[in-house]
Amino acid sequence: MKKISSGIRSRDLQTRLQAINEAVAGDMRNTEIIESLISALKYKQPEGWLAAGEALEKLAGPEAVPVLIKKLESSNPKIIEICAELLGLLRAENAVEKLTLLLKDKRNMVRANVAESLGRIGCKESVPHLLEVLDDSDFIVQGLAVDALGWIGETSVKDRLNDMKSMTDNDWLNLHLSNTLYLLGDKTQYDNIRKHLFEGEWAAPAAQMIGYIGLDFPEHERAELRDELEKYRESLNAADYSGVIECLGEAIDRLRGIRK
Repeated sequence: MKKISSGIRSRDLQTRLQAINEAVAGDMRNTEIIESLISALKYKQPEGWLAAGEALEKLAGPEAVPVLIKKLESSNPKIIEICAELLGLLRAENAVEKLTLLLKDKRNMVRANVAESLGRIGCKESVPHLLEVLDDSDFIVQGLAVDALGWIGETSVKDRLNDMKSMTDNDWLNLHLSNTLYLLGDKTQYDNIRKHLFEGEWAAPAAQMIGYIGLDFPEHERAELRDELEKYRESLNAADYSGVIECLGEAIDRLRGIRK
């Protein structure tokens, strides 16, 4: 165990990757391994920190929550971002207080990941803090705060979101506003989401949204949507639209019931 933990912390990329693979293969979930994987996020090589992040997603369960909360105090933004993401996936309600404080962090991606995490946790107490973030200077942060309010199901914000929608000329933010308004009961927004899928620059996130929206359709409509998405995917050039094709594939699988 100590050898693997030490390997995960190694500066040598190949040693680190091998140790990470061994930890995952052995389903090692103890605190020492979790802390070592978090430490490995600090290295700059993308291959290394991505592998550590993926391992954490597989190994970090509810018992890792105290460690993840503590690591939100790190000075390294990558560590904060991934720990926040994991706390969201784990629905760690006891992390909400610390996460809301990070909505005021000076780094855009920290604020964005924290907003998304709070939405996944779904606590109403985070709503006032997310409302403040709707005025953020960064549109990605704004959009993920919008998403979070939709996941929480905060219907009281619909007028505010409609006002934002009428004033923004940012297509990405417009798409996320439409999706959240749909989730909050405004089914007229579906046509706008479809428009982004077939005409806009943001087809990939629109495909993901439609994959979730279609789950609520009656079976025959869901089958029609699935067929439509499959035909659209087949019509796209793989070299130019690989991201869109991947998201369409995920949406199709979700509509087939083979992906959550």
